[in-house]
Amino acid sequence: MRISTLKSRSESTNGSFASSHRKTPHSQDRKNNSTSRSPELRIIPLPLDAEVRPGAALATLLLNALQRQKQKLVAGDILVLKHKIVSKAEGQFVKLDNIRPSASSCAWALRHNLDPRVIELGLTQSQRIIRRKRGVLITETRHGLVCANSGVDVSNVTAIGVAGMKALHDYRQQRDPHGYTLKATIEAIADELACAAGLVCGKLARTPACIIRGFRYRPGPGSASDLIRPAATDLFR
Repeated sequence: MRISTLKSRSESTNGSFASSHRKTPHSQDRKNNSTSRSPELRIIPLPLDAEVRPGAALATLLLNALQRQKQKLVAGDILVLKHKIVSKAEGQFVKLDNIRPSASSCAWALRHNLDPRVIELGLTQSQRIIRRKRGVLITETRHGLVCANSGVDVSNVTAIGVAGMKALHDYRQQRDPHGYTLKATIEAIADELACAAGLVCGKLARTPACIIRGFRYRPGPGSASDLIRPAATDLFR
């Protein structure tokens, strides 16, 4: 999914919150631990009224969806889009009839009752194969993402992005409520928001976008690449 945010007027020009008073280390820990908490979190679905076609202006479609839902974006809102509509708008389609699968793809597909053309396309979109077992092909895409068949299926290819917020929250060296200093906890905030969006943007819901309201994200230059573990610490690689 793609995640973007609407900036608050209380933010400074460099994307950080301004502060006019100093904090002690312990109070700073408490502040950091509380920034992702909110008394109420809302997930507002934004269904579209038509299929997304190649070249479609997603911004216009989303603004129309907001109007139909009688909603407006407010400061601090997080807009989540399913990757499928981004792929469709970008025209990320391939005619399977034009794919000539290799002998290896044909053998693998025959063994596991799969379409060899889809397998071949997944391989061409990858930079290497991570696992290949029981009909499941795990690959590393050109972007460094590790996923099934390079994110390719019969309707879309993978698109992912984060903008306006930090994708990760690093809790290391902060204290929990019991005074324990955290040593290894790095939370994938963007992934968690995408999972939350899935509650209203299900496969058959025809709702490819939603607003998450009330989550106190950390503003800053975020990137999907931040979510990719270095190969040396990635158990899948």
